[in-house]
Amino acid sequence: MIKYDDNKSGFWILSNGTKSFYEPSSNKFTQKYADTNLTSFTILENGKEIVLRTNNEYLIYDKTTNKLAKENNRLP
Repeated sequence: MIKYDDNKSGFWILSNGTKSFYEPSSNKFTQKYADTNLTSFTILENGKEIVLRTNNEYLIYDKTTNKLAKENNRLP
């Protein structure tokens, strides 16, 4: 899964349980988060956070700090 990020002028990529960022201007590819259960993600409208989905929870990833901001494992 690949999504373009207007705010960062690059691409967020989800593959093989990792979330990475690719910056075309510098041709730099950086792994930002890893979890073998990652299934999907979306960039929130505020442009500062990404929602990561796993098999049994969702995570809020803060793009400015490159850390998880919130975790919710109470999904049905």
